[in-house]
Amino acid sequence: MEKINGAFIRKKREEAGYSLREFAEMIYASKSSLLRWEQTFAPASCVPKIAEALGLSAEELYTQAAEYGLPQNSPQRPGTDLSPKQRDEIKFCVKGIICCLVVLAIVFFFMLLPYLLV
Repeated sequence: MEKINGAFIRKKREEAGYSLREFAEMIYASKSSLLRWEQTFAPASCVPKIAEALGLSAEELYTQAAEYGLPQNSPQRPGTDLSPKQRDEIKFCVKGIICCLVVLAIVFFFMLLPYLLV
């Protein structure tokens, strides 16, 4: 079993008329977790609870989610195929590069300071 597209879960939740809070309570999840899943992917471990809350079997949910996708002419946004772990690694690398650049700028400034004061 695999993860379910969060946009599909949001669509089905809204079609069923549930608010974010109501649906989160139905599947025994926090509101923030459900919101995060709707923005990315719902973990496979929660699929049975989500399917039950929507009145579907897990297989039906997987089938319908597989059919749900981007329109044919719509290009996929870059970076959407990355896992949350990969995104975190990229953010960590970017922060490291920024820190190095700041340190280099400070060192460069203090090296030039005596020449600027003359």
